[in-house]
Amino acid sequence: MISANVPENEFIRLESLKRLNVLDSEPEPEFDALVKAASLVCNVPISLISLVDDKRQWFKANLGLHGVTETARDLAFCAHTILSDGLLEVNDTLQDARFSDNPLVLENPNIRFYAGATIKLSDGSNVGSLCVIDTKPKYLNDKEREILIQLAIAASKALERHRINKIQQSLNIELRLFIEQAPVAIAAFDSNMNYLVCSRRWIEDYNLQEQEIIGRNHYEIFPNIPERWKDVHQRCLEGEIRKSEEDSFVYNNNVIWNRWEIRPWFTTDQKVGGIVAYTENITERKLHEEELNKLNKKLWIQSNYDQLTQLANRNLMKEFLNEKIQETLDNHYEVALFLIDLDRFKEVNDVFGHHMGDELLSQVSKRLQQCVRETDMVARLGGDEFTICLLNMQEHNAIIEVMASKIVQVFSEPFLVLDKEVYLTCSLGIALAPKDAITTHDLLKMADQSMYSAKRQGGNRYVYFSSSMTTDAEERMVLSNDLRKAIKQNELMLYYQPIVSLSTGEIYKAEALLRWQHPTKGMISPKTFIQIAEENGLIIEIGNWVMLSAINFAEYLRKNYSPNFEISINKSPVQLANDGKLKKDISTTLIEDGLKAAGIVVEITEGMLLEDSIQINNKLDKLKNAGFKLSIDDFGTGYSSLSYLHKFNFDYLKIDISFIHKMETNPKIEALIEAIIVMSHKLGMKVIAEGIETENQKKILTQAGCDFGQGYLWSKPLPMDEFESILKVYSLSNSAEPVSI
Repeated sequence: MISANVPENEFIRLESLKRLNVLDSEPEPEFDALVKAASLVCNVPISLISLVDDKRQWFKANLGLHGVTETARDLAFCAHTILSDGLLEVNDTLQDARFSDNPLVLENPNIRFYAGATIKLSDGSNVGSLCVIDTKPKYLNDKEREILIQLAIAASKALERHRINKIQQSLNIELRLFIEQAPVAIAAFDSNMNYLVCSRRWIEDYNLQEQEIIGRNHYEIFPNIPERWKDVHQRCLEGEIRKSEEDSFVYNNNVIWNRWEIRPWFTTDQKVGGIVAYTENITERKLHEEELNKLNKKLWIQSNYDQLTQLANRNLMKEFLNEKIQETLDNHYEVALFLIDLDRFKEVNDVFGHHMGDELLSQVSKRLQQCVRETDMVARLGGDEFTICLLNMQEHNAIIEVMASKIVQVFSEPFLVLDKEVYLTCSLGIALAPKDAITTHDLLKMADQSMYSAKRQGGNRYVYFSSSMTTDAEERMVLSNDLRKAIKQNELMLYYQPIVSLSTGEIYKAEALLRWQHPTKGMISPKTFIQIAEENGLIIEIGNWVMLSAINFAEYLRKNYSPNFEISINKSPVQLANDGKLKKDISTTLIEDGLKAAGIVVEITEGMLLEDSIQINNKLDKLKNAGFKLSIDDFGTGYSSLSYLHKFNFDYLKIDISFIHKMETNPKIEALIEAIIVMSHKLGMKVIAEGIETENQKKILTQAGCDFGQGYLWSKPLPMDEFESILKVYSLSNSAEPVSI
């Protein structure tokens, strides 16, 4: 049995659970109804609302576990569920090392199936789960999983209401009546700024409904509340009293002025339980006192500046650029426009969440501002795109080079976001006015094309616009449109290159390589169209076609040539990172359907290991568990990732072709290859050398203990029928001697 790890925020989580004031409370119909609904929907005999304390799990609602109210935490399945958001599903506990020897599995209640959806409170704490249990293995369908998650959300809201009700019950009845009926605007909050009670005047002043307020968070209702007020609230929660004769904030696009006083209220044990706010709406008076231009200025700022980074937004940047481009035409100097896009920023959002992504964007904006002069403008266009306008470029080449290099360089240092180090690079496109364009629209277009050129070259660089980029962009657009038709019109095909056992000469492996026979342009290199497919999202559909084709051919070869035949296919980083928004990956479907993928080896590039992404790790684990074998491709291509190999359960390691071609003339490379082979074998991996072209290369690798070879020494990649012909020849001779093709 493997006990669950303790969450990183365990102290905060336990404090949140304690504030619920629900442990060891009596059963309540609202919670009983939720577990009953879960049991009916999922067709299971047992359903629970489980809250995980420091030493136990306690059941707020219990259907099917008669007489049991709690278990030890180290036995609790739900202790694993709270480690992440979403759903934990264990289809057969006896097949899961975490639970196979758990007493709750081996003894009463004999759990064989478990599915638990996390119960998350409004402060982000995972306090327990709503789970369903069966005494036999089981699989939920997508609809059942979604309903279970929604029931867990309902349970979390019910727990929050339970806490509010407890606090309200403890408030003095006379005080509650006084607040509710007071002629001025009064509201009482708990320590998390959730509404406990408020006066009718408060409701009327802000045009709210009472049922919309009680139990809800003040900052949720008023998302634009000034940060200084949050500071005031915090100080009051620490025991201070604060007041203001006049203050303002924006609500429903209107500026509201108030006089206010905020003070703490205390529990019976003299601890601060929350705050009480008294406000008087003086907006009408202030509107007469204030000049209209102050309000107009505030609205102008909101429409022209980015709220997150406080940089100029797209509107202001375009206005500024229009003005400066006109000045270049009148005064004969240049304007340089930098378009900056963050490389792989989406992965930060996907892995760590948008809150961390926003903080990262704020830090990026500060670094960019440190790179420019006072006369230049930094703007955020939206998302992770920024621009910089460099003015009065009389000696533009030197200034642009220095500033572009400086911008790329500032990204070399890690960003520290929420106590995590995040490494980020950028792709920077440069266009000049009036040299490249004389309108804002065209200049942005040219900078955008040069930025994408930087991305296609691997990012972490700057690229100047050139006229050829427009032609390239048009050609790529045509190819992108043609590629959408390629699958339906059977233009895509798989070629196969043999992978030969160096010790026996046997052929029971091959690599599937994608080819595109364009009806008018002929054979198009995968280096061209794979990148286009990744950009337009077609890579998932193409990858699905490759996977199904390879599975079918592997099954045929295993029946007719060797029961151990394997076909390797390459998997794009975009396919692995895809969360289903583009299209469902076929390997995910195979995993969900419980199908085994015998005969298929999934190859990923070495560079993907450096991402150290939880999402990537989980998908590799799922592929492995589903029966796919895993191979690390192009090993040694400029990365120092030996320390990453032990984290992943790879079956094969492919030494990059560049090493093979250099080893005959460079003893150090030969020694390095020998070390890689020994290391791989120690880690349980077999080694494939790609790009073998000579008998001497084959001999060196064989003597070094390399397991397999691939290259033109035996055969170039071949269509399916020609590849099978080689297998037939091999079957007759039982040896894969070099073939001249």
